[in-house]
Amino acid sequence: MKKGQNAVIVYGKTSTVGPEDSVIFYITDNEGIKTVSGIPIGPSASDLSLIVEPLVPMILAEEEFPVLVYLEDGAASESNPTGGMSPFIKDVVLTFSANDLIETDSLTIKQDQPYALINMMSNEVGETELSYQMSGFEGTTNIVSHTTDPAEIHLAFPKNILANSKTLATVQLLDSAGDPVYAKKDIKITLVSNDEQILKTAQELTIKNGNYFTTFELEGINEGKIELALLSEDFSLTKYDINVVDITPVPSLDLLGGLNWNERIEAKLSITIPEITVALDGFIVEWETDGGEVKSKEEITNREGIAVLNIIANDKDKVTITATVSGNGLSSATVSKTVDIL
Repeated sequence: MKKGQNAVIVYGKTSTVGPEDSVIFYITDNEGIKTVSGIPIGPSASDLSLIVEPLVPMILAEEEFPVLVYLEDGAASESNPTGGMSPFIKDVVLTFSANDLIETDSLTIKQDQPYALINMMSNEVGETELSYQMSGFEGTTNIVSHTTDPAEIHLAFPKNILANSKTLATVQLLDSAGDPVYAKKDIKITLVSNDEQILKTAQELTIKNGNYFTTFELEGINEGKIELALLSEDFSLTKYDINVVDITPVPSLDLLGGLNWNERIEAKLSITIPEITVALDGFIVEWETDGGEVKSKEEITNREGIAVLNIIANDKDKVTITATVSGNGLSSATVSKTVDIL
């Protein structure tokens, strides 16, 4: 210390990890040897963990990808957003267990190195746990390899298909990550239903080169459940359960008027469909009458599901009116009513 100074900074090199006990510093001056204790701030060896993780969010099969290796001291927080990344505490060699999916070499890491990078090779599409070891540390990292080629055939169709109706379905190409992908050549797909009495469909489809989907018709025949299988070269067999439901409208018929000879009778047909929520207009109504002269009739239900027929009771002492409702992909239903004419 120079004359006239009352303080001086003394530098010392600490270890890469903090000690469990305080450190004693020995200072020698003109008055002799003095001791000063202190606790260096730094990571504890027992709190460190080795992290090995890919630097890219999606790994392509048959390609190299970068992997980051570092020591972590605790979890990330607002005050420490880096998650306590700590330099390596000594010279080490990182090794990896044998793995069919991933090809990689060992890695030499120097003391005080903040992190290390290594390139690995993904040999094929799939998912694996890659084990690693380093002096005092070990662990595993999950690696999923994908492909940009079509890897799966996916069928999209309604949850329920109505009997006596047709609906559209879509066959789509997906990559190994489940994302849509374009065909790189024409892809022929064979469809096999285990019961064509319930559902009819095309027997073969083609997704053209440069497209990623195609649409086709499913025709519900009778109520029931079938299994539809999709087969194509270079793709795994996929099977889908398809449900065909037979929903019938519930009709009711009211005859209004005096029910006297040669007077008008109004037949009011109303329909409800308890099973599903669907518009009630547009249903076809077929009327049959016996015992009168029809003056007017509505052959399509309105928005309330109502159709009306007017008849003059001038033929017989009884009038019978029958209405059959059909259409909108639902099964037909019939209601009939007979009244005595006074």
